[in-house]
Amino acid sequence: MPFKLTIAKKGLILISVPLVFELVFVLSLGILLDQSHKAGLELTRSRAFVSGVSDLTKDFLDLGIALAAYRSTRGQRFVEQYDAIYSKLPAKFDALEKANADRPERLKHLAKLRQTGRDLTELTQAFRRPSDSAMVYLLDPMAYRQKVSNAYGAFMDESKQIGIEETQLQENNPGGESKLRNALLLFIWGGVVVSIVITVILARFFALGITQRLTTLIDNYRRFSQKRSLLAPVGGEDEIADLDQNFHIMAQKLTQAEERKKLYTQMISHDLRAPLAAIQGTLAVAIKGIYGELNEKGKKRIGAAEKDSDRLINLINEMLDIDSMEDGHLEPDKEDCYLNDILTGAIDSVHSLAEAKQITIESKTHFAGTDNFKPRDPSDSSEEVGPPLSVDRERLRRVIINLLHNSIKFSPTGETIEISSTVSADVLKVMIKDRGPGIKAEEARKLFQPFRQGESSKSIDEAGSGLGLAICKAIVEAHGGEIAVESKIGHGSIFWFSVPIA
Repeated sequence: MPFKLTIAKKGLILISVPLVFELVFVLSLGILLDQSHKAGLELTRSRAFVSGVSDLTKDFLDLGIALAAYRSTRGQRFVEQYDAIYSKLPAKFDALEKANADRPERLKHLAKLRQTGRDLTELTQAFRRPSDSAMVYLLDPMAYRQKVSNAYGAFMDESKQIGIEETQLQENNPGGESKLRNALLLFIWGGVVVSIVITVILARFFALGITQRLTTLIDNYRRFSQKRSLLAPVGGEDEIADLDQNFHIMAQKLTQAEERKKLYTQMISHDLRAPLAAIQGTLAVAIKGIYGELNEKGKKRIGAAEKDSDRLINLINEMLDIDSMEDGHLEPDKEDCYLNDILTGAIDSVHSLAEAKQITIESKTHFAGTDNFKPRDPSDSSEEVGPPLSVDRERLRRVIINLLHNSIKFSPTGETIEISSTVSADVLKVMIKDRGPGIKAEEARKLFQPFRQGESSKSIDEAGSGLGLAICKAIVEAHGGEIAVESKIGHGSIFWFSVPIA
């Protein structure tokens, strides 16, 4: 079974590798510092040993000076000086031997020094012992001096040899102060460099193994929400790879479901629109009495049936528009047209609905370069039409129809709806003002979402599908414009939109 490096294991690597390196580094540094400390102690002991031997050498020289001074002057104070120096020699030898008990070579040198020192003190103590041998030394000064000189020479040679060996030891000691300091600095800087290299390697490993693939995964989420093709699977054996694989599978299934839904919608709309249109045409002919006169009740029932069939056809059209809007395929079919044609067609479409509620629709248009709004008279074909607009005439007319339809539904009987249009060099703005009950601010923010209706819709008999305003928003935004509502409870509403017309 191949080794699966999960994110948890990668995280463990990211934590453990620096931790292990730091532990090894600190342990090695501790060992090096311990060696440095021991070497420093050994260097100190060597210097102390050399200093002790030098002190003994000075003491023996001082013994000779005191003896020479006594022989010249016979002064008692020189004897006392001699005795004071002589009395301290055993303790100094003992202290050096004790301090270097673990160094046999130094003990060997100290034994020779003690012996030559003993021989030297035996000669220098001759003046205190009036024996025959001492008398010989006293009667033959030349021989005595030669003996003393030889003893001093032996002592100095041994002392010099100790100095040479200890100096070589101090100079050649690999743990010398300068060498140890350089080694510590080199080790510390080496640790810093290795730490940086490990950090860079782990950062690259993390970026390539985790961060970069997460970025790809996030990009795939954006692409899926925008209905774009997904990037290739990120690969790997960890949780990210599993998540990406499952996401691709889910996206594929959702895409297939979306395709089936669109196919189903198109099939239903096609199969429904044709018979509904036939039914609507038959009802329209019947209500005109072509198939025979109807009584008032029959006319009322057939009129209601015609109205319901019209609503069903509009609902099917809205479903198709919503489907195109969700796919991002709601592209405006722009052509040169005139605002007067758009407004006339929209008002004519809602004329019967407005007439049923005795609602008057007033329209006025302001063109750039003029001072005032100009009322629009639908019956006046000679009215100024203004500059041509590059827009999708049918869809923009549908936006105005939907807005007018909503205003008529919520306006009280006998009220007036005002349409104010402004045409500038590159923007068309249309405002539709009614005197309905108004809309709450929290409802107004959600009003242009699909299948969302305000609370006022519950109080009227003719409830819509909740798609009209969403379709209006999609059409306006497809033109690159914006749509909004301004409303206050009890003071009506103003729906407005603006689109570029160049």
